[in-house]
Amino acid sequence: MKNVRAADLELVSKLYQSCEPQLSERELKSIQPYPDSLIDSSSSPKSSSWFEKGLSAISLGKVCVVLLSGGQGTRLGSSLPKGMLDIGLPSHKSIFQRFAEYILKLELLAADRCGHTGSIPLYILTSISTTQEVNKFFKDNNNFGLLSNNVIIIEQPSLPCVSLDTGEVLMVSAKDAATSPNGNGGLIDALRENNTLSNMDERGIRYIHVVGVDNVLTRVADPSFIGYVISMNAPCGSESIGLTR
Repeated sequence: MKNVRAADLELVSKLYQSCEPQLSERELKSIQPYPDSLIDSSSSPKSSSWFEKGLSAISLGKVCVVLLSGGQGTRLGSSLPKGMLDIGLPSHKSIFQRFAEYILKLELLAADRCGHTGSIPLYILTSISTTQEVNKFFKDNNNFGLLSNNVIIIEQPSLPCVSLDTGEVLMVSAKDAATSPNGNGGLIDALRENNTLSNMDERGIRYIHVVGVDNVLTRVADPSFIGYVISMNAPCGSESIGLTR
């Protein structure tokens, strides 16, 4: 019962109670689309200026990537962290390797175009079940060319799993509760509790690109997207592909 005693059961109860009305009522509140003034396209004539603005921020060391990588590839038939998996590319590169190599290319491109050599720190959010393997994977592969001080692994807290119907803590044995990483919503707490936000501030980071490891098509630290958010003077932004049907 050690992992139950260590858990914040009061928080678990509050989270469950806040979800319960939605589960029972199944209400859909009216959702309105964002105004056109807040949406733009990568095919916009302004995209080249966004790209250059994003590259400039990268060259000045103002951009980092936070990779959400707490889950295992169980749905893909593997207990390994998802980022370590071979997803069937001709190169057989893992997701972690693809993202790391993309960051390296961006750093070189930004230095060449802007005349400043800045780095893109990679903060990897792991869980108790993936931290050791992810750490070893990067060390065994020399961080895929990234500087060791630019690969920062942060372990995300876990919470007990509860029954959808009753809110009772689920047990995997008589002594141990089932636990799971506390979700994307736990990101800010994880960054704050590990002094990561202070580390970013000391490095001069001003723009954080948060990416899920599942999204293998993501252009991490995408200069066009970052430049767009900077141009809009927006506190945050979201990049997505529009539905075609």
